[in-house]
Amino acid sequence: MIKRFNLFFVFLFMCVFGNAQTIFTTPQNYQILKQNGQLKPKARYEFLTTGSSNLSNAQPNVKNNTSSFTPSAAKTTTNSSCQCMVSVDPTFTIVPMSNSFPPDYRNDDDYSASIPLGFNFCFYGTSYVSCFINNNGNITFNNGLFAFSAGGFPAGNASNFDTIMIAPFWGDVDTQGPLSGLVYYKKTPTALIVKWHNVGYYSSHDDKLNDFQLIITDGTDPILPNGNNVAFCYGDMQWTTGDVSPLGNVGGFGGIPATVGVNKGDHTNYVQIGRFNVNSSIYDGPYGANDGISFLDNKSYYFNTCGSNNNLPPIIQDATGGGSTCGDTIRICALGDTLVYTTSFLAPEGTQSVTIVGSAPTLGGSFVPLGIT
Repeated sequence: MIKRFNLFFVFLFMCVFGNAQTIFTTPQNYQILKQNGQLKPKARYEFLTTGSSNLSNAQPNVKNNTSSFTPSAAKTTTNSSCQCMVSVDPTFTIVPMSNSFPPDYRNDDDYSASIPLGFNFCFYGTSYVSCFINNNGNITFNNGLFAFSAGGFPAGNASNFDTIMIAPFWGDVDTQGPLSGLVYYKKTPTALIVKWHNVGYYSSHDDKLNDFQLIITDGTDPILPNGNNVAFCYGDMQWTTGDVSPLGNVGGFGGIPATVGVNKGDHTNYVQIGRFNVNSSIYDGPYGANDGISFLDNKSYYFNTCGSNNNLPPIIQDATGGGSTCGDTIRICALGDTLVYTTSFLAPEGTQSVTIVGSAPTLGGSFVPLGIT
């Protein structure tokens, strides 16, 4: 009888609100809709949390309801000075998700209100001064985004479904598990750092955790190498998908893959580093749907999204010297020295190719590329 009542309530609710762009519901009914595959992909969901005596005694869905700052320890660290991960410290703030409860704002599929940046962020020639931080591993610029099944890029921008997006890892993040970390952010006059700190996956799973971070800047902040305004930074990455992925999921893997990249929202221009839905370090990408999540472990990617001609520069990875931050600087100490420099580049889009040219103008004729493959 209880199951019948729940299904009837959901059906009635959708009949009343189904034609509206914004759907108001309770956290409990949102979970029923999600589990039954009844969420409308282009709708905006907001939780009913005020003005009702039925909600006056509601308790936050948190395991550790304290106001003290107690971030969980990072699962992995790196000794490389080339890694861009920033440690969570008291200068960070837990992201205040709109439909969740302080102080921890543990949630599934929530998003912040619009957060002023305090600087101009250039994205495909458009300047943005605010953004929404979404629990599911991305930021958007027009609306908060609840979508937990990641679409591949490029994607078009639809009403109330913002795909003008920067996604270090767009997947079904769920911070309600007791061992899951939280989503933090930190602002400076010229940079925003957002960190999904050892977060779990739906439904409230914390047996596997992902540690990743996004940095965006005004293009001048020295936190990023010169000429870049976006960084994706990764610690230990252990899962790819939540329990209700439409194509099936087992233990954090399978189903619709998580997406890593940026998307202009015009269905044409994008950067896609990969789509990830399996375990291991196997990488079939950069644009496949069977990439191993361990490939991202301790990686750092830097790029410039400000190109008004929509053709963003290639992204360097795995450079000799410790990573893509430090690997773009080479010091040769004596005339006649020979250096074998090994790296690879990702073309921002799947149909593009990369041409490599070796030169060192400041060395003149003293520099001779012996060969480039």
